[in-house]
Amino acid sequence: MPWYGLGEAELALRSHAFTPTIALNRLRRVLNVDEASKAVADQRRALQNDPGFGPAMLGLAVASILDDDESGMVSTLHTAWAAASTAAARSPDYWLGRGMIEEYLARSDSAVFSYRRYVSSGGDSALGLVHQARAWFDLGQNAEGDSTYYRAARLARSSAAIALLREDLSFVATEVELVGFDSLSSGREAWIRYFWNRRDLEAGRRLGERLAEHYRRYFHAVRHFRRRGGMYWQVDPVFPYRGDQTLFDDRGVIYVRHGEPTATATFVRVDVPPNLSWKYLRPGSSLTFHFRPQGDPRMIGNGNYRLVESLTDISSDPEFLASRGSLDVVYDQLGYLPTDRAAQLERERGFTTVQLGTRTDSYQLQFHRNLPGVAGRYALDDPHGKGTILLVFAAPLKAFAADTGPTHRLDIHATATDESGAYTVLDSTWTVARDSSAGSDRYVVVTFTLPVAPGRHSVTLVATTASGQSGRAQRWEDVVIPDRSMFGLSDIVLGRRESGITWIAGADTIPLNPLNSFPSGSDLRLFYQVFGVAADSTYRTRVTMEPLNGNGQAGGARPIDVTFDERASTSVMSVVRGISLTSARSGDYRITVTVTGPDGRSTSRETRFQVE
Repeated sequence: MPWYGLGEAELALRSHAFTPTIALNRLRRVLNVDEASKAVADQRRALQNDPGFGPAMLGLAVASILDDDESGMVSTLHTAWAAASTAAARSPDYWLGRGMIEEYLARSDSAVFSYRRYVSSGGDSALGLVHQARAWFDLGQNAEGDSTYYRAARLARSSAAIALLREDLSFVATEVELVGFDSLSSGREAWIRYFWNRRDLEAGRRLGERLAEHYRRYFHAVRHFRRRGGMYWQVDPVFPYRGDQTLFDDRGVIYVRHGEPTATATFVRVDVPPNLSWKYLRPGSSLTFHFRPQGDPRMIGNGNYRLVESLTDISSDPEFLASRGSLDVVYDQLGYLPTDRAAQLERERGFTTVQLGTRTDSYQLQFHRNLPGVAGRYALDDPHGKGTILLVFAAPLKAFAADTGPTHRLDIHATATDESGAYTVLDSTWTVARDSSAGSDRYVVVTFTLPVAPGRHSVTLVATTASGQSGRAQRWEDVVIPDRSMFGLSDIVLGRRESGITWIAGADTIPLNPLNSFPSGSDLRLFYQVFGVAADSTYRTRVTMEPLNGNGQAGGARPIDVTFDERASTSVMSVVRGISLTSARSGDYRITVTVTGPDGRSTSRETRFQVE
């Protein structure tokens, strides 16, 4: 089959060819003298000579996709359908090529069928399953996509299947992660599960959400941000990012990594180049990316948008610069009150943003309204001698105003992940009877525990109302569960009996106070655990309560200092003490607990609270 071989040679030549400019490559495509266009023509001739030759169908599909001409891909799909009644339909290559074209043309329901036929006719099962998983995700069938994807990872042995899995990971993976994947000789399914699960856990999402979102973003980028004019990039210092992938332009790179932007802006005027800015809100900061096309849009069409470090790399026109004022006030300053220092800072920030944005990925939880409330966490030992993380969340009753029905509902999603990647997940729903007579100062309070092993953990708590309109995410790093055989202290739990909120720890009922604020004159209840103690030994405890000044440092009134002895009966000693706040003035305070053993060793923990 000389035409088939010639077409394959054209694609091989394309992967090593060099074209000095995108515009020139676009012209070559218009004239049908570029490698992809010639490969399409060659494979069509191969099929004309032998309609039953399956490999030519696969070659035509690949060439058509690389040629990036929608009408050409539609023509290829019609060719594939016409060949279904020929001997080609007995070839796995025919079904793989047909499925790829259907997938690129957003006919993923048909693509699933074709990929299944590819596997059943003798094709690489893992490769076919990866393609099937993609198509299932594109159809929104996330459960089917998830199970098919991990089955493919478990079965992957061929270089083609492994390469396809790696390609999909590479759109978001770090260089270190890709090195880790490349070093695998087995265990790919477990490695890939950890890759995606870790991202879900860090974002406070349910397992599987990040993988499904990845493919949603992938297909959106392929269909809206395709790199035009072939695979060639001009080398230009104004464009700071040059990636390895050739599917989509820099908009696609950022979109696959970070998803839908929070806000966008553009400016249209005949003397200003096409431009686009995307802003992503992040806790405590934001990322703003600026894009402009590489080359003349009249020659390359609506594509090849590249990242730039500074908005001034697009235009220095004051009105243009000020058009981004809705994204950040720095652009108003650049437009109307420019200074060299402001320009330098904007460029430095842009450089950092590009570096960060093209090397990380994110899937931030988004809520229409932030759910007001207070979240607390305590690393403790449970009554059965195992580590536990006690979580408490309190939200004001008025935050549930949008709820309908006889009850208020709070959905909780909590996770704890240790340094090895092992995780504990809790999902629960709490309901509280609606009380129209309740005052505006009432709170809905929930408490629950996560059983964990000793060590360092990252803990995430996500609370949402039944309406889904309000939510809150809280994350704590370095939550340490001590080894109960080692001398140390748990977290300190502060509470008051009048709160009505308790945690049962064996024979002890521990009052809680998630707001961590106490009325002057009330009694504060102090709870902590001492680990690694020897039975029948006496331990001296010193409790210090000291007021803090406006800078959070000790100062002002004289501290309260109490010392007492406790005799241990087991290897873990639980202590409950009361502290009167009768003489405490309003303000911030710090409590420090120091325990000294009979051998002179000491261990300390501290916490802060407020007196109203």
